[in-house]
Amino acid sequence: MIESTKWRMDKKWVLVLSMGIFFFMGNAFFHSYTVHKEIDAFADACYSSDKLPSIEKEGGWFGEWSGECKE
Repeated sequence: MIESTKWRMDKKWVLVLSMGIFFFMGNAFFHSYTVHKEIDAFADACYSSDKLPSIEKEGGWFGEWSGECKE
């Protein structure tokens, strides 16, 4: 009886950890997707005005980016 209770506790923690990992992965994917969408929109605006985009990333994985349109 004690073993089955322990097994249920283990299953609960596996579920909690799995959901945490999936949440983190989903968050990272969503952030990456939105940043790339912003950069693509910025680059398209530069190209439409016959200029070249110059984009620099600052920081690590979740760092900020900045850019300017150059002649």
